[in-house]
Amino acid sequence: MQTIELTHPYKKECIFPEPIVLALGFFDGIHLGHKEVITTAKRVGQERGLKVAVMSFNQHPSVIFQNVDPASIQYVSPLERKKELLEELGVDIFYLVDFTREFGALTPKEFVDQYIVGLNAKVIVAGFDYTYGKRDIANMDLLPKYASNRF
Repeated sequence: MQTIELTHPYKKECIFPEPIVLALGFFDGIHLGHKEVITTAKRVGQERGLKVAVMSFNQHPSVIFQNVDPASIQYVSPLERKKELLEELGVDIFYLVDFTREFGALTPKEFVDQYIVGLNAKVIVAGFDYTYGKRDIANMDLLPKYASNRF
């Protein structure tokens, strides 16, 4: 599995150049729901001949949005264990985004433009409760609006 660390704004040359299936989520612990998201992405990738990527964050968004002390958060799976679990599930590319105030301030459209279209995603897979954009204002139901038929 290739790990690509991204800091907003990222450099385009860091991005995997081919179309991908992109699974979105924090994926702490890789529980059954997370496994379902990733195995769905794998199945779609196999059907369409696409590599599977997971995009996650280096810290929980609450550190930025709620000023939670990073040292107080108990992650179910530390980062290295998360990488191991993702690799065991057959993920090809792991995008690890530095969750900064600037990244957290992206509008839903900016997030879709830069972190979905910009990562060459052709299919998106996420859990029912995945949100994106400044203050989590958009959910998966709104994705077609921001996608504008680009994936």
